[in-house]
Amino acid sequence: MTRVITLMMAVPFALAAQQSPVATGDGARAIQLDEAVRLAQRNNPAAVQARNALRTSTAAVRTAYAQYFPSLRRLTSSSRTPIEP
Repeated sequence: MTRVITLMMAVPFALAAQQSPVATGDGARAIQLDEAVRLAQRNNPAAVQARNALRTSTAAVRTAYAQYFPSLRRLTSSSRTPIEP
């Protein structure tokens, strides 16, 4: 379903790019349909949100596993006793 919606969003941009093969003065360039679909899928807000949720949950799992690993601590202290004459 989301692929259909993504394609529907990308097709007008791809058709506009095919009608105007010359780059405009504002830095825009013509792209092919497959590139337009790829860009639409990569920049889709729902896809970006899903990737960020995956990254967050992966970090949470790693944090949960970390509590089972041993930890090392090094404690140092020093004191000075004055010498009596």
